[in-house]
Amino acid sequence: MGFHRGRLRKAFAVAAIAIGFMAAPGFIPPAEAASSAGASAAAAGAAAAAAAAAAARRAADDRAMNAAITNPSDQNIQTLQSRGLVNRYTAPFVREAVGEMGVAPGTKPEQVTYAQRDALRTLLMNKWRLSYISAPSAQEAVGKGLDNSLAKYFEGCKNGFDGAAWNYDNAKNAEQCMKDQLWEKETKPALIKTAEVAGVVAGAGALIYAATRRRRQDGYSS
Repeated sequence: MGFHRGRLRKAFAVAAIAIGFMAAPGFIPPAEAASSAGASAAAAGAAAAAAAAAAARRAADDRAMNAAITNPSDQNIQTLQSRGLVNRYTAPFVREAVGEMGVAPGTKPEQVTYAQRDALRTLLMNKWRLSYISAPSAQEAVGKGLDNSLAKYFEGCKNGFDGAAWNYDNAKNAEQCMKDQLWEKETKPALIKTAEVAGVVAGAGALIYAATRRRRQDGYSS
């Protein structure tokens, strides 16, 4: 029994359409599409799991802060430190900071607000900074937590505050002075030098590319 000519034409047409579709830009074979979809789903699942884990960590951090604000016991302060919410320099100031916050007696941990947690973080930073900026020497300041990269500018920046009573504001200003000095004398010159070197390298690369392209246009392969 022969194959009807009309049916044969239809079969070739269907095959041609299928081949054209597979050759079209952006076509993804079913197996690859399924694999890609599976990978995308896995990536989305991993991202969702990571986001959920991060949210759980934030919630646990908040609970630890709330507990310390309502009861700055040794155990609660140790929990803050083990979770990385305070360090060995700021931990000794937790009780003092909570006392200055004036938390209402009887406040329950779940009643502590974001503003109160933020106030504790700010107070701890202020107290820590004041402790190392007011140190009598750069070496002692580093021992109290001053970044070693700022130590060489310690004396010069403190001189502007000689005779002044140290407080949170001028301690912050003195530290900013050190950071400004570090930027002007070390960081910025290093960045400029790096940019200049990078510019030379980029310029050389551009010349090599232009020369190579010109040789190829002139009929040379190398």
